[in-house]
Amino acid sequence: MVKGGHWSEEQRKKMKLIAKTNPNLGMRGKHHSEEVKIKISEARKGKCCGKDNPAFGRHFTEEQRKKISEIQKARFKDKTNHPSFGKHLSEERKRKLIESRKGKPGYWKGKHHPEETKRKISKSRTGKYKGEKNNFWQGGISFQKYGIEFNNQLKNQVKLRDGFTCQLCKITNNDLFEVRLLDIHHIDYKKTNNNPKNLITLCHNCHGKTHHNRKYWTKYFIRIQRSTN
Repeated sequence: MVKGGHWSEEQRKKMKLIAKTNPNLGMRGKHHSEEVKIKISEARKGKCCGKDNPAFGRHFTEEQRKKISEIQKARFKDKTNHPSFGKHLSEERKRKLIESRKGKPGYWKGKHHPEETKRKISKSRTGKYKGEKNNFWQGGISFQKYGIEFNNQLKNQVKLRDGFTCQLCKITNNDLFEVRLLDIHHIDYKKTNNNPKNLITLCHNCHGKTHHNRKYWTKYFIRIQRSTN
């Protein structure tokens, strides 16, 4: 180790070569026992936090960031290379995570990105998630036009039928104070199918939930319609 805590290029090459030629070296493929994990956790508590962290106040240069980005892109181009690929949290692990977070404020609660950071994030995402690049792309059906019969009169008829109540969370128009916050949802997601049996009243928040997992919501609302008829 050289002064300042950095490995030389020669040392790094040697370590890489040793790691490649010795697959069983160190902890590769091995796991700490629960007892050892607890001891390590206790020993590290309060250390390497804030100013005690060797990396405190340091920042990567633009050149370093580009190098790291290129390495990560090449590494995870094949998703099977990701350390978490094919792995799932056990129910016990999920329960422990939920318990550990109860009563604690979220990391970003009360925090906000500065305007400069917002602009950088916006610029980096421009065009990346548009159209077919978006994970929720449905073949362009959002650009389809509604039938001419899908007008305010029909919408109000459906809302009246449903008692001006969201059929998912049961919030009423009186709770929302504004009629426009009640939406009309197409159960089969076909904008041209404006049969009242295919329409259902939802509040704006619940309507947003139905944009994902469409098969589930279609079956769910069909059951609701059948039970009310």
